[in-house]
Amino acid sequence: MLRVTFECTAESERTIRFGYPSPFSDVVSAELNGSKLVLQYKPDSDDRRDECWQSGRLGGRGTTERRTLEPGEKSHVERAVLSHAKNESCFPSGRYRFEDQYGVDDEAYRWGFWLRIR
Repeated sequence: MLRVTFECTAESERTIRFGYPSPFSDVVSAELNGSKLVLQYKPDSDDRRDECWQSGRLGGRGTTERRTLEPGEKSHVERAVLSHAKNESCFPSGRYRFEDQYGVDDEAYRWGFWLRIR
């Protein structure tokens, strides 16, 4: 499991629009070699095939959630990292970039992180 945390660094309370479930939506990342990893909110037993946790589906895409955060308040979500069902091997090595966006007032911002599999 991987925990993604968003912290409000504003000087006053802010209402933030996130994808659902906040603060980081289910997302697929592709490596330059074409292999993919999936961040998934709640994997189930059907996601384990041939001794590999894998998924090709995403839930909640397009759904948004508004959260009001006080200065210093954090929002977090835990995600499972799964190999994409179409990969040739389980958890192929590489560097994977996961990105999502959030909105404050009328502005949209992108944020993300790199995950390296060896």
